[in-house]
Amino acid sequence: MSGIDFYFSIGSTYTYLSVTRILDVEKQHQVKFNWKPFSVRAIMKEMNNIPFPKDKINKVNYMWRDIERRAEGYGFFAKTPVPYPLSEFDLANQIAILGFDKGWGEKFVMLTYKKWFQEGKEPAIEPSISEVCAELNLNKDEIISEAKSKGEDVKKVLLAKVLEETTTLSEEEVKQVVEKVQEVASETTELLSKIGNAATAKEIRKILEDAGDISEEAITRIVEKNEEMLKEEKSFLRETMAKLYARLQRDRRLNVEEAFCSNIEGLLDHLLIEPTYFETNKYDIDTYVSAMNRNYQLMEPILNEFPDIMLQLEGNADLRGTNDYNKALAERRWRTPSRVLVTLYTVQADIPVTGVSRGEECQLERKQGESEEAWWIRNRRTDYMFRLR
Repeated sequence: MSGIDFYFSIGSTYTYLSVTRILDVEKQHQVKFNWKPFSVRAIMKEMNNIPFPKDKINKVNYMWRDIERRAEGYGFFAKTPVPYPLSEFDLANQIAILGFDKGWGEKFVMLTYKKWFQEGKEPAIEPSISEVCAELNLNKDEIISEAKSKGEDVKKVLLAKVLEETTTLSEEEVKQVVEKVQEVASETTELLSKIGNAATAKEIRKILEDAGDISEEAITRIVEKNEEMLKEEKSFLRETMAKLYARLQRDRRLNVEEAFCSNIEGLLDHLLIEPTYFETNKYDIDTYVSAMNRNYQLMEPILNEFPDIMLQLEGNADLRGTNDYNKALAERRWRTPSRVLVTLYTVQADIPVTGVSRGEECQLERKQGESEEAWWIRNRRTDYMFRLR
């Protein structure tokens, strides 16, 4: 039996309903599905199809509720809304393609969707990517590197084939065109990354002007669109900060003592500043500096509305190692990012930054079916908690 081809993209929200029950459908109907990951994003862009338009909030809310309702009808659950659209859409699908070549594709996709729709963890970024790789006993860095390399190789082959079939270019000329396209693509990816880390319309305009070869009309259009998105993001952060501040004031009025180990999962603090996760025995933050700076740019005017707020960093370690070692490691895990944050928050905005080492004493509860490695990953982190002075 040849089976039924199942084309899907990690990043499609309704696909959660399919991948979660597809194995049961196979057993029930004695069929075989051939999983075919592909990039639906390119097709949707060409069709100008935006599934969750920001100007149609009622439709958006209905779609999220529809996913929850359908999931419940199938016998499982979905916790929406989830992070969307994906910041690493291409990478998520490149890893899936690699996985199906190597025999772990189905498990990767199902685990990734489970973490996305049941735990709110965006695919192909931390902590989801580390947790999924740990549960599948895969080396995260090697998998990402191989997936990206294979993805680029496929793009080159396809482009070369199209040029050979549609032009009279020589083999050498085709090679030169492919290399030039790859160079432009790399520059575009770098440009998009810079725009993503920008926190003001002025910064975005400067980045686009410095890039060159972009018309003033295009720059204005991009800046206006991003300015609207930044406005919505700031509004969400302000509302979240107001709720958190009200809770802190209530606790102080009621003389509620701060717990040594808070149940940090689901706290409002994490919506304001996401935790920093670390590799085993590591405490460097190189990959987080740009995000920290952007977060500060967004939060600084909001925090000025709450003058008695301070920021407390809490370093954590997993259970391995001695108590003294873990205490020292967790100490470094809050002190390292604090050097950046003190400059941003204390020096520039007069917002105190303090820290504490939790060592191994505040372990998150291990989830049912969670591998030991995945559990350790969630505990190798620094949390950013807001407190009253």
